[in-house]
Amino acid sequence: MTPIVAGDLSTQEVWLKYIDAHNNRDLETIALINHEDWIGYTPDGSVVKGNDTHIEILDNWFKTSNPNWKVKWMIANGVVNNDGEVEQYLTTANDFSDIDSNGTEIKEHNIHDILFVNGKIKKITVYKRAIADETSEFSY
Repeated sequence: MTPIVAGDLSTQEVWLKYIDAHNNRDLETIALINHEDWIGYTPDGSVVKGNDTHIEILDNWFKTSNPNWKVKWMIANGVVNNDGEVEQYLTTANDFSDIDSNGTEIKEHNIHDILFVNGKIKKITVYKRAIADETSEFSY
C-alpha cells in the first residue's frame, strides 16, 4: 500500500493557469509549465512523450478544433514513493467540451491525475466519461 498525505496546494494554482492557457491556446505558457520530460497518458491508451511533442500535438489540434475545459474540483495529495520521498500529485475533475469534425458537440467529464516535479507538470493521466443525459434506464 502507498501512503497518501496532504499535498502542496500550490499545484492547484499551476493547474488553473495550465487550463487557462489551454482554453486560450497559449502554447508558450503550456510549454513553460510542462516539465522537459513531460509524459501524457490519454484515455484511448496513447502515450505522448516530451514537451515539444505535446506542444506540436496541441498546436495541430487547436487549429482544427475548439476544445474547452472547466475545472470542477481539485485535490492536492502527496504520495510517499519507495525511496520515502513525497511526490506531489493533483487529482482534478474537469468538464470538457468540443465540436467534432462532423459538427457534433462532445461533452465529457475528465479526471486528470497529475505528477508535479519542481513545480512543473511531469506526467498527466487522463480518464474520461461522456456526460450523459438524465434517464431512468440503466445498463452496463
